[in-house]
Amino acid sequence: MPPTPAQPSDDLPQAFIDKAAGVKLLCLDVDGTLTDGGLYINEDNVETRRFCVHDGQGITAWHRLGYTTAIITARPARAVRRRAKDLGIAHLYDNVTDKRQTILQLTTSLKLTIDQVAFVGDDLSDLRAMHTVGCPIAVGDADQGIKDLCVLTTRAIGGHGAVREAIWAILRAQDKLDHVMALYS
Repeated sequence: MPPTPAQPSDDLPQAFIDKAAGVKLLCLDVDGTLTDGGLYINEDNVETRRFCVHDGQGITAWHRLGYTTAIITARPARAVRRRAKDLGIAHLYDNVTDKRQTILQLTTSLKLTIDQVAFVGDDLSDLRAMHTVGCPIAVGDADQGIKDLCVLTTRAIGGHGAVREAIWAILRAQDKLDHVMALYS
């Protein structure tokens, strides 16, 4: 079960708290992170994906606190474009072969340091990005090699609230989670 805003940050690893302290940009993988990793293809050859509304709520709260989100995916992102638009995510990169390079370019354009970037991912295509950012986070069902290099692994699995859990953890580490509750009170 993901943490709730009222929970203290004392159950978070100290290494994560240290790395999350200055995070301002949240970069997200799609397949296996924002989705459960399944691709649904119907008889008309139309591909769809399932997104978790809880993750969307977390991203919306993240934006309302003044933070930025980017989606970086290796696959074409037609359905993802729609979801990004609905959530107010201005930075969407699809068909990316080198997520690390995309993060470095985005960080430069936003005038941030790499230490101010968190990346949430699950699989080998995220490895270079994870090695690059200051705060790498794995979803609960991520590849073990990914989990091993991250400063936090969510309890929730990809596509089932893992992104919101990661956001809540970052905000807890920054002592700002109560600000989320105030936004909706």
